[in-house]
Amino acid sequence: QYLLGVTYMAREDFVKAIDALVEAQRLKESMYGRKSLECASVYNMLGKAYGKREIFDKAIESLVKALRIRKVELGNDSLEYGDSVFNLAEIHLAMNKHDQALNCFDEALRVYEAQEADPDQIIQAMEMKGDCLN
Repeated sequence: QYLLGVTYMAREDFVKAIDALVEAQRLKESMYGRKSLECASVYNMLGKAYGKREIFDKAIESLVKALRIRKVELGNDSLEYGDSVFNLAEIHLAMNKHDQALNCFDEALRVYEAQEADPDQIIQAMEMKGDCLN
């Protein structure tokens, strides 16, 4: 179900992506527990899907769940944590909450630079951070 959700995301069919990811979340919770890294991956993707549909309250809720799990399990220096923070920043930017977005982009950049992430990730975060300042 998770991969089906990812495929729908790539096709920009966000309604079907959400349906598949909600089902994937239910399955992952029953298999691994609500606070597993497997669930964090689904929460992260679900947050992105809700964001694309402009269902911002559910997007934030899902991304915060992913962040909490990843911070506890992997620490706040992991790329997975940085990706969730970046996704949360995108939601805040879409909601015109520039201060919150700026804080999240700063945190994502801190992680990306510390972990020597893909330069494209760093550039994208920097560009979007700039959008907060305009």
